[in-house]
Formats: sequence, C-alpha cells, structure tokens
Amino acid sequence: MTSDDLGGTGKSSNARTSPRDGKDRRPQRGRSSRPKVPVPDTSRRRKVVALASVAALALVVFAIVAGQVMLAQASYSKSEAERELERAREEYEKARLEEAQVTLPREVEQRSRGELGLADTPEKVPLALGPAQPEPQASPSPDRATPEARAEGQQP
Repeated sequence: MTSDDLGGTGKSSNARTSPRDGKDRRPQRGRSSRPKVPVPDTSRRRKVVALASVAALALVVFAIVAGQVMLAQASYSKSEAERELERAREEYEKARLEEAQVTLPREVEQRSRGELGLADTPEKVPLALGPAQPEPQASPSPDRATPEARAEGQQP
C-alpha cells in the first residue's frame, strides 16, 4: 500500500491525513518515546480514604467515651468528698457539745470531787472585799466621848 491508496498526497512523512476531512493530524509519537505515567488506582485510594475516615471516627468516639468516664469518676470523687465533709461536721458538732458539757461549773465540781478528791465545804462563807471595819469600843473615855455621849452622861 502506498500513501496514495490511503488518500495521502504522497509525502513520505509521518504526518497522516484523515480520510474523512483531509486535514493533517498531529504526528503521533511512538510508544517508546512516550513517558510512562502510572495511572492511579482509584479503588486503592478509596480504601485508604475509607480506612483513614474510620480511624478518625474511632478516635473521636474514643475521646468522647474517655471524657464521659473521667466525668463520672470526678462526680463520684466529689460525692465521696461531700459525704466525708458531712461526717466531719457531725463529729465536730458532737465534740463541741461534749466540750460544752464538760466545762459547765456543775460538771467541773462533780468531776473534781469524784476524780480528784476535792473536800466538801460545809457552808459557803462570803468574803469581805472592802477595808476592815473597826470594832466599837465598850466604854469610851470621857475625854474622847462625843458631845452627845457627854450630854447623856451629865443628865441625872
């Protein structure tokens, strides 16, 4: 076959004309000169993207569950601390009441008599807190007597 049989002009170039419209086509390169570009495997890419999405979703779910667990533990610890605080308050009030009862004067006296051997006093004597009063003299001397006493002594 010659190029005339194919509808060509008889030129001996690699350029070929289309039998339909007669226009020249771009020269085709041979397969050996074309660089090999790997065609991406879309099914493998989809698998990797799906696996990464599942891993990210699992990480988010794990983070949420871990947060809920920590929140539950903190709530339990708080309730335990509140119960312990309430017990300590009750113990404090009880100790305060005992201390008040022990320090009453009646309780102190009973304890001192019973445990320490304090002697009973027969009666309570009030103590004078001011200066001592001089005792009156039985018979005053005539030169030291008051004018009223002198007047009484002169009357018959």
